[in-house]
Amino acid sequence: MATAAFEDFVVLIPSFSSKIKHWRTQYFAAIFTSVFFGALLALGTKHNMSLMMVFSFLTQFGFGYQVPLSMTFLQFGAPQTELGVSGGLA
Repeated sequence: MATAAFEDFVVLIPSFSSKIKHWRTQYFAAIFTSVFFGALLALGTKHNMSLMMVFSFLTQFGFGYQVPLSMTFLQFGAPQTELGVSGGLA
């Protein structure tokens, strides 16, 4: 059940690209989100586990947004004959 909910959520990630037009801005926002909430994970103690779960989710959301974004734009910049190599490097 949790996997199905996650797959539905992943489908919503590309909807941000219509709101933020420039890919560098999108990439900066994704990196900032993962680094910011990753740093906030240091506030976690055994008494506020729910806060740590939220920060962990938001960190992974930023990382999950970075990965397809970087692969997509890496392959957009590669020539047609080098798509396999650029996809392998991503």
